[in-house]
This record gives sequence, C-alpha cells and structure tokens, in this order.
Amino acid sequence: MRVTLESHPVGIDGQNHIIAVTPLKFLPPEEFQKRQKSIDSDKKLAIMTEVIEKKIKARELKEKGNVAFTKKKFEEAERFYSEAIQLNIGYRPFWTNRAKCRNVMKKYEDAISDCDSALSIDPKCKLSINEKGNALLGLKHFDEAKECYESLRSLGEDASVEKCLQKLHEVQETDFQCGFRLIKWSVCGIMKIPESFQNQFK
Repeated sequence: MRVTLESHPVGIDGQNHIIAVTPLKFLPPEEFQKRQKSIDSDKKLAIMTEVIEKKIKARELKEKGNVAFTKKKFEEAERFYSEAIQLNIGYRPFWTNRAKCRNVMKKYEDAISDCDSALSIDPKCKLSINEKGNALLGLKHFDEAKECYESLRSLGEDASVEKCLQKLHEVQETDFQCGFRLIKWSVCGIMKIPESFQNQFK
C-alpha cells in the first residue's frame, strides 16, 4: 500500500507556514454550571437594580407632577406624569393623574385614553372611572358620561354617583340654555354673539 505525503501549503513568500493551535481546555460539567449560574445571577441582579431605579425615578417624577398640578402649572405637570409613565408604564396612578391633569386642560380625548389605560391595569379604580366620566362630560357625551358614573354604584359609591349626576344635570341645563339663547338670537337677527356667551362653547 502506497501512502502519499502531501506537503504543507506554501505561502506567497515561498515559505511553509505552520499554525500551532492551542488545545482547548474544557471545564468539568459541575464547574461550568456553577460559573453559568453565577453569570445568570449577575444579569438578573443588574436587571432588577435597573427596574428598581426606574421605579424610584418614576415616583419622584410623579411627586413633581403633583406639586406642579397644585400650583396650576398643568403643562409642566403633564410632562412630569408622561415621563413617569415612560419609566413605569404599568403603574396605574400615573395614568389617572395625567388624565386628571388633561381634563383640567380640556384635553378630553387624551384623558379618556389615559383612563382606559388605567382601567386596563385596575378595572375597579374609582378615580379612573370618575375621570373618564368627567372627560365624557367635557365632550358633552352626556349618555356615555352618565353610564360611566352609574358604573360606580357597583363599587359602593352611591353618594359619589349622585354628586356626579347632579354635575351632569347642571352641565346639561347650561348647555340647553346656551343652545336656546343661540337660537333666539339667530331668530331675532342678532349677528354678533356676545363674547361672554361665546366662551361657554370653548
């Protein structure tokens, strides 16, 4: 039997280049698992630390938002609440606080969206339901607002419901009177509506 010996490939410089490969050393299975667990533990600790830091920062932003809201700096408060939500999207009070702030700013549709987000986290949150009702009332969706307020009865808030319904009735009455005056002025040929009256439609 003839064995053919082939030479090592020759490089462009005409020399044979032999590459020495360092033999791999494998850890015993027990040692490998031990080190792997240590790495996984460190990663989990790092993730948990980051989450906790974000939650702490979010709470601080919420408090700043509350202070700004108390001072009637509503745009500033809205910004703080928004930043808090970005850091901890699953914390219900952030959404409810921003909804309340947006209701004051007459951003009713945005407030409803915030309330829906809050209620997806806690469907029985009375504050969120109340703020959603207020937003619907601001949009003059009277039937929907009433239905929203009435849903609080199942949560034992009968007294609060009656107050909300009274507020609803007052807004409806004011809206009716404004509409009646507008029709009256139109019939009488009054072209320019008083500015004080116009403000009621803003």
